[in-house]
Amino acid sequence: MKHPGLAEEFAKGIVAIDEFTAITNALQQQHSLTFEPHLNSSLYGGHVHKRLASGDINYDTNVTLIGGTQVTKFDISGGLGRRFTYIFWIPSPQEIKILCNAVWDGVNVSADKTALGEYRLKLEQFQRDIEGIETLTFSKELREFLSNRPHFEQQIFRKIALGYELFNMDSIPSSVEIGLDSRCARLLKESIEWRDDLLADAEASQVLQIMQMRGGVMDRRDLQAVLLRYSINWSQSSYIVEKLLSLRKIRYNKGGQLAVV
Repeated sequence: MKHPGLAEEFAKGIVAIDEFTAITNALQQQHSLTFEPHLNSSLYGGHVHKRLASGDINYDTNVTLIGGTQVTKFDISGGLGRRFTYIFWIPSPQEIKILCNAVWDGVNVSADKTALGEYRLKLEQFQRDIEGIETLTFSKELREFLSNRPHFEQQIFRKIALGYELFNMDSIPSSVEIGLDSRCARLLKESIEWRDDLLADAEASQVLQIMQMRGGVMDRRDLQAVLLRYSINWSQSSYIVEKLLSLRKIRYNKGGQLAVV
């Protein structure tokens, strides 16, 4: 008996995975060596085909996959990393307090089922409107903006521009051209910078951001104590600090503190 997987079951939906390393770890197991290329296919072109002794798996999917992970645990240089766009967020001390308060304030708060039902109806209508699009084109400005990125990245950033344009339309016509206004350009630029930072050195980018949030100067011991809150242990943080020193991204100042260069 065939049981559809998440990509097939939610072909027009969104699948969220709290800890994405559960998937990346599974990809390393001997019994899952063919999993990654099929996951790549489902996230890229959307067509999945796999021959099995019990029968073929053959379907098309438009699933959207959302995952969360520590930046130090995910390598984006491979084929799977090319399929994602990234939100590189390191919570500041103020944001950590806001998150903690939100957890406390959320105790015993029930979902507003009426509001959720209304939102679901709006999304269903939005989907019907999108299905009425007959022609889709992209502006010259958008094409030039993305011209210096690899082709596989251009496809990802085009989808960001597409979503931005559609969600800002009062009504969706049958013929749509995706343009580039100042806000969309800012969002794309931010996404590109996040991607480059993570690809260059995710660990270093995280530590540099944490230092910059605290004025760019910290005692080494204080820095490593703060990094514990971000699930970076002493051994890992010592390695990262030494690497940043060797790359001259940070240095010791006259007071013996670490300073961002």
